[in-house]
Amino acid sequence: MALPLVSIVGRPNVGKSTLFNRLISEQAALVEDLPGVTRDRLVREASWLERPFLVADTGGLAGEDLGPWTGAVRQQVETAIAESALVVMVIDARTGVLAEDIEVAELVRRTAKRVLLVANKVDARTVDVSDGYRLGLGEPLPLSAAHGLGVGDLLDAIVDRLPTGEAPEVEAPSLRLAILGRPNTGKSTLLNRLVGEARSVVSTAPGTTVDPVDAEFSYHGQTWVVVDTAGIRRRSRISAHLEGRMVTRSLEAVERADLAVLVLEAEAGLTEQDARLAHRVIERGRGLLLALNKWDLVSDPKLTIREATDRIREELPDIPFAPVEAISAETGWHLSRLLRKADLMRQQLVHRVPTPELTRIVQRLLAADPPPAIGGKRLKVFYATQVSIRPPTFTFFANHPQAVSAAYLRHLERRLREECGMPDIPLRMVLRRRTGGHRDEV
Repeated sequence: MALPLVSIVGRPNVGKSTLFNRLISEQAALVEDLPGVTRDRLVREASWLERPFLVADTGGLAGEDLGPWTGAVRQQVETAIAESALVVMVIDARTGVLAEDIEVAELVRRTAKRVLLVANKVDARTVDVSDGYRLGLGEPLPLSAAHGLGVGDLLDAIVDRLPTGEAPEVEAPSLRLAILGRPNTGKSTLLNRLVGEARSVVSTAPGTTVDPVDAEFSYHGQTWVVVDTAGIRRRSRISAHLEGRMVTRSLEAVERADLAVLVLEAEAGLTEQDARLAHRVIERGRGLLLALNKWDLVSDPKLTIREATDRIREELPDIPFAPVEAISAETGWHLSRLLRKADLMRQQLVHRVPTPELTRIVQRLLAADPPPAIGGKRLKVFYATQVSIRPPTFTFFANHPQAVSAAYLRHLERRLREECGMPDIPLRMVLRRRTGGHRDEV
């Protein structure tokens, strides 16, 4: 039994995203006083009176022409309504009912879905919401999403109208996959190909995706969650406040993910911005998978996948372990290879090495290739243990943790990836001093 979906719809700039954030109790949707900020369906879980349900924020219907996104946004909204158990239509109580509101109401009525009409921006008791009766959707429920006034009454009304039944147990995803990259590299096309539906608006215009969009799909019986994120541009090009927040959201998506797929245009290869983003992923201990997208559009017939991969290796010399896969998200070419590699990386991210085995490996590596002595002191590891996964983190208890260079630690990390069956992911290592019963982290 899936959680029931409640979709928030309305014309642009009536406060849908503000209400969405209020219902889910977090700032998941960007809120700007600009039409068209929300384009994709953004779905999050909410709960009220111990009743869990899903809430979808949608793009504004009618209103201003959004250029190449107009038709795709409308399709996203219509899909959300079709999947909904309940539709919440929002109007602006201060402006009253406009022609665009009537158009949205007609669309909602044609679906025969249960509807709650919300008159938003009622920040004073003197605001009259009776104009909303003209839409024929029942009594308008007054509230102020910005200030939280009346939101409790709305939540009561929502759960009263949701289908009854036992709340299902929600399965934790086996993998959270963030899709990153510069604008127009094919990130949304890849997401849509993976989940098998037009979940994210696809356009050739840069900047189409604003909010990260979570979507589930199944891979060999496992539940995976994929997050499509806003295209990250160079800092010099982030002039608008909104786009700066889009970058922040993309990096936050990395924090919520286990593995990041960095989508590159095969023809362009790795840019300086891509390299910086790759390092940000590794710094956060996340797996990194590089996808050379649009390989079918490469104009140089002599360029091979091996040559393109070698170029990336040369440009990322300190991340030699990150796998590279050439794909075409548009046609689906080699996506199965990408998913197989992602699954192998998932297994490595959750792999645990028993303490006795890890201690033997570390001591053997140190004996075969000991680090140079520093200040007359030579490193000795008494034992090693894995303290966490996602990413695998190892703690070494040693006599003189400071008696080892950063270069040697990088060498040791490389050997540990090989010995512990984790060749494609970053590892974290912590050295702690052990002298008798006293331990100090260094």
